[in-house]
Amino acid sequence: AVRRLDWAGPLRPREGEAGDRFGWSSSELEELSSCDLFLAADVAYCPTVTVSFASFAASILRETPGREMLLAVERRVCFTVPEMAPTSRDYAFFMTLLQQKG
Repeated sequence: AVRRLDWAGPLRPREGEAGDRFGWSSSELEELSSCDLFLAADVAYCPTVTVSFASFAASILRETPGREMLLAVERRVCFTVPEMAPTSRDYAFFMTLLQQKG
């Protein structure tokens, strides 16, 4: 099943929200709470979204000891004017956030 995952907001059940095909049911949220491994890919591409994801990841991993997250992150290299060199600013920002959030 495909479900909406808004990193900036809390996970809540879709009951009472007519036509929400991608919302979570109460039983799905309960099942999610028992997961030990989370997978994520292509999540470091915009500072605003990256901050939300890092906060969400930190909170979901702290919830239950022993949880793990496997991340696939592309290191996008772009020429940036401030550095006057090819850099990977979003990747570096994401890695800094991960270190800060633990």
